[in-house]
Amino acid sequence: MGADSACWTCASAPRRAAARIAGLDAYLREQTPHIGRWLDTSELTAERAADEIPARAEAAV
Repeated sequence: MGADSACWTCASAPRRAAARIAGLDAYLREQTPHIGRWLDTSELTAERAADEIPARAEAAV
């Protein structure tokens, strides 16, 4: 088995990984209890996110 014959395995690895991640995401969203709070930090600095956590906790009480 040469390097060319194993190349298809490497090329499909990202697709297989994406499918596994999508499956895990679906499972977590559909099968686990929806408890706790969600804070989308994708556009926040670490400092802003840290400030937001106690602020939201106080508002929830």
